[in-house]
Amino acid sequence: MTAKTRILSRLRAAPSQQKAAPSAEDYAVAQQPWRFDSTERTSRFKDLLTAVQTEIHDCTSETWPQTLAELAAQKGWRNLLLPENSPLNNAIEQTWQNSVSALPPLQHYDQAIEAWREALFFDTDAAITGCHAAIAATGSIVLWPSPSEPRLMSLVPPTHIVVVKQSQLADNLLDLMQQQQWQQGMPTNLVLVSGPSKTSDIQRVTAYGAHGPKALIVLFLTDC
Repeated sequence: MTAKTRILSRLRAAPSQQKAAPSAEDYAVAQQPWRFDSTERTSRFKDLLTAVQTEIHDCTSETWPQTLAELAAQKGWRNLLLPENSPLNNAIEQTWQNSVSALPPLQHYDQAIEAWREALFFDTDAAITGCHAAIAATGSIVLWPSPSEPRLMSLVPPTHIVVVKQSQLADNLLDLMQQQQWQQGMPTNLVLVSGPSKTSDIQRVTAYGAHGPKALIVLFLTDC
């Protein structure tokens, strides 16, 4: 009798084990998407992100550029990277121009990565982007990279600032996909961000910034 035959014989002779049937609660979690009222939706999104060391600032559509300027001054960023073309840019640039205090220089992602790889990876302190949506159930920010706002902006600099509108907050991923009809066309790279980059690969000690930004800052616009 070969080793293979002996192994198969033992497997066939082993008593069968019946798996426990899933509970009604297990079925509900798997089949019924999370639902929240407007207050719960916002608080859950914030609580989940805060729990993983995300910095959240409540702002309005008028005040967020000033909040960004105050953060830039407090944290001592050497520079701030902006997308090439973004609705955010005009408000940021105007706030920088009108500031009476010194603020870090603004840079624009307006050239191919090959032309400024070293500067992006070693000399860029922070970058700001918008987002495509946000998800309350998991405390996630949905990034939909584009040529003017590439993935490297939210991946490489040590600090990623993202502007999230309260109206962009969905209960769960399924609802978001259905509401926005993602089946009509998706990008080649869609990203769900649920906090700063972190890992526990070494001695199970959580370390931030191992595979991306060490800090995530959310400017949460409560009036839009």
